[in-house]
Amino acid sequence: MTTDPPGAGIGRLRSNAPLLGAQPAAAVPTSGFRASIGLAGLGRRTIGIGMLMVTVFLWTASNFMASSILSDSTYNKPFFVVYLNTSMFALSLVPMSIKYVRAHGTRATRITLVKLLGDLRQDIVDWFAARARKSGGDAADDDDVTNKLLGEEGDILGAGASSTSRPRADLEIGDVDDSDDDDDTPAHAHMMASFVSVASSRHYLTHEKISLRETTWLSLEFCMLWFIANYLAVACLEHTSVASATIFTSLSSMFTLLFCALYGVEAFSLRKLAGVVSSVTGIVLVSSIDLSGKNDENRGNFPHKSAGEIALGDAMALLSAVVYGAYVTVMKQRVGHEDRVSMPLFFGLVGLFNVVLLWPGFILLHMTGLETFHLPPTAHVWTIILVNAASSLASDFTWAYAMLLTTPLVVTVGMSLTIPLSLIGEMFQYSKYSSGLYWVGAGTVVLSFLFVNHESHEPDEALLEDDA
Repeated sequence: MTTDPPGAGIGRLRSNAPLLGAQPAAAVPTSGFRASIGLAGLGRRTIGIGMLMVTVFLWTASNFMASSILSDSTYNKPFFVVYLNTSMFALSLVPMSIKYVRAHGTRATRITLVKLLGDLRQDIVDWFAARARKSGGDAADDDDVTNKLLGEEGDILGAGASSTSRPRADLEIGDVDDSDDDDDTPAHAHMMASFVSVASSRHYLTHEKISLRETTWLSLEFCMLWFIANYLAVACLEHTSVASATIFTSLSSMFTLLFCALYGVEAFSLRKLAGVVSSVTGIVLVSSIDLSGKNDENRGNFPHKSAGEIALGDAMALLSAVVYGAYVTVMKQRVGHEDRVSMPLFFGLVGLFNVVLLWPGFILLHMTGLETFHLPPTAHVWTIILVNAASSLASDFTWAYAMLLTTPLVVTVGMSLTIPLSLIGEMFQYSKYSSGLYWVGAGTVVLSFLFVNHESHEPDEALLEDDA
C-alpha cells in the first residue's frame, strides 16, 4: 500500500503498470501520452521527475499560502478556502463535456442526460421503496438496491458491473474520457496516493469501467467524506505549523494500511507493523516538542500559539489522516480496482456536488459563530486564495504526468519530500528553525513512510516478474 502524505491536500498514487492499464516499464508504449510526446525512456523520465518536483513545490506552496492567511487570522475562514478549492474540481467536467458533445453531437448528449436523470430518479424511488420494505422485515431488497446503485454484481472485489444489462444510452466513463492517459489523470493530490497504493496490493478479475450513472452515485456518496478530510487538513493550519501539519497528515498511509488490514483489503505483516511503529515514534517526537513549547523559542515570525492551540491543530491534522485512510479503504471495498473509475470524472462530480450541496454550510457556520461569513477583505487575500486554488488544480495535472512519465515508486519517494521542504519553507517564510530532535522525528516519519510503501510494492513487483 503506497500513500503520499495528504498534507498538501489529498493525493493519489498509482502503483504498477498492470494496475494502471499501462504497460510495464520494459514495454514500449504504442499509444497514449508517453507515446505521443515521442521521447525516449530517459527523456520521458527526466521530464517526469521535473514535473514531480513541480508538484512537490506546488503542494507545499499551497500549504504555506493557506497558512499565511489562517495562522495570523488575516482571513481565518477555512470553510470558504476549502469550498473554493473543491469547486475547482468541477472545472474538469467542462473539457470532458465538450469532448463528448463534439464526439456524439448535442442530440445524443441531451438523450444521455435525460436518461441519466431518469435513472437517478428511479434509483432514488427504488431505494426508498426498499427502505420501506426493510422496515417490514425484508432486508434483502435493500441490499439489492444498494448493489444496483453502485453497479455491483456479487462480490464487487472480484467482478465488475455487467455491461450487457446496461441500456445503450447509459453513458460509459470511457465515452466521456476514452484515452488511457486521461483515465489516469488525478483530481487531487494526497488521497489518491492512498487509493492507488491499496489497489496495488491486490489484482482483480476485471477492469471494466463503471458507468456515468454508477460514478454519479459513488461521487455523491463520498463527497462529504472528501470535503471533511480536506477541511481538517486546511483548518489545522490556523493552529499549528505547516511542517507539523504535513508530518501528521502523512500518517494517512499508516491508517490506510491498518484499516485495509482490518477489513481484509490488504495483507498485514510484521515488517509493515514495524513501519507503523516507527512512524508513530516519529509522531510522538514531533508532538512532544510541539506541546512542550521548546520549539516556540525558535518560531521566528510565526504567530505565537498556545499549547492548547497547537494540540488542536495537530489533532485536526491527525484526524484528517484518519478520514483519508477510511476514505481509501471504503472506496477500495466499493470499487475493487481503481481503473474501473475515471478519476477526473469522479472528482469533477465530487466538486460539483460539494458546490451544490455544501453552500448551506456558510449559513450554519455563520449562525453558530464558528465561522462568520464575509468575503476576503483585500485584493491581496483574494490573490492568495485564488492562486492557492489554481495551484492545487495545476498540481493535479503535473502529478498525473509525473506518474505517466516515471513510475509510481518514484512518485511515492518524491512526494515524501514535502516534509523536509515544509521545514525548509518555514525557515524562509517565518524564519522558524526547528530543533534537531524535531528533524529526527520528521526524518523517522519519512523513512517509515518509504519503508511501508516499499513493502507494499514488493508483491506487485514479484507478479510482474512472473508475468514476464
